[in-house]
Amino acid sequence: MTPGECYRKVLLFEKPDFIPNVEHGAMSPQVERDWRREGLPAGRSIEEFFGIPSCNHWSNWINDGHYDPLPGVEGQGWFDRTEDHYQVRDCWGRVTQWYRRGEEAENNARRVIRDALQTREEWEALRTHFDPDHPLRQIDNDHDTGGRELVVPSVVGAPYAFQGVGITSAALRKARAGGLTLQFNAPSMLGSLKEVMGFENLCMKIFLERDMVEDLIAARAEIGARLIERFFAVEPMDILHFWEDIAFKSGPLFGPDMLEALALKHYRRLIDLFKAKGGRIVSVDCDGDIRLLIPVWLKAGVNFIWPMEANAGMDVAALRRQYGKTFAMLGGIDKLALLKDRDAIDRQLDRVAPVVADGGYIPMLDHSIPCGVPFERFCYYTGLSQVLNVPEG
Repeated sequence: MTPGECYRKVLLFEKPDFIPNVEHGAMSPQVERDWRREGLPAGRSIEEFFGIPSCNHWSNWINDGHYDPLPGVEGQGWFDRTEDHYQVRDCWGRVTQWYRRGEEAENNARRVIRDALQTREEWEALRTHFDPDHPLRQIDNDHDTGGRELVVPSVVGAPYAFQGVGITSAALRKARAGGLTLQFNAPSMLGSLKEVMGFENLCMKIFLERDMVEDLIAARAEIGARLIERFFAVEPMDILHFWEDIAFKSGPLFGPDMLEALALKHYRRLIDLFKAKGGRIVSVDCDGDIRLLIPVWLKAGVNFIWPMEANAGMDVAALRRQYGKTFAMLGGIDKLALLKDRDAIDRQLDRVAPVVADGGYIPMLDHSIPCGVPFERFCYYTGLSQVLNVPEG
């Protein structure tokens, strides 16, 4: 089996030839620079050296930018450019400052100057820009933006000029023929709104102008439904994925009642459509302590949750005891253990070993490899992981 086939089988509680060695990558370029001095061979990436499959076993064909307002608001673009920084007004109207050099630039640090959608008038001005049938939301579109720059905010990186879906039918078919796992990223219900609107502003709108937030979520969900239809018309998608990130170590930013009231019907609409077309794996990515939110996602039809942040109380062994095989998991290894010693690594791997044997679980650090982890210690961790990743029988 290919890594992609094994990945899918684990998530469906089926028997793979092996459990793929999946990791999220380095938290910062500093990790690779340090490891070069400590023994990582020149000319080989971290993924290549440790045999960590990346795009050769799964692929994101659509990102959250496809659910942003297009063609966007007037005045968007890059401005206030200096040697040290630049500012951006994106298609939501949010203004952020980004850095050109130093550690801040390297880690895509930003400073929010003004959050988006602070008034109802701003929302009304954007409402028409969520047209699900806009040419830039079509597969095989010609990328024609009419000469306008469409600046899309990225959750994890600097804003970029969106040029449409950018996917061709031929590329999808080639990916399927090459054994890739095709993942369709659905619209984030609250995670992305928290990013572009700001948490305080979003909370105020939920309580004072709730219909505005509901309209916004519904508009993005409508785009998601249309895009699922278009993608499945070309190739079946293996995974329907939702990025949320609406929790911290202390718990979720929104309670389960709020999540259910605002988002459940939209989750269900997209998930039911995906499953009606033969899709089987529905994924949610949310950091932090999400235990209060899991029942809502299960009610919606989610069956794969990650990265299970151990330091936030997400114990995969305890969750398996509580929920059985209701959902598959990825992650669950406390990344901070790798900053300690080999014994700490051993304890982490011993803790999750029964869940690996039980199926439906791929051990992985509960996020990116942090700075300060010695190369030798990651080699030790990966070596033990390889032992765990050999199914019995």
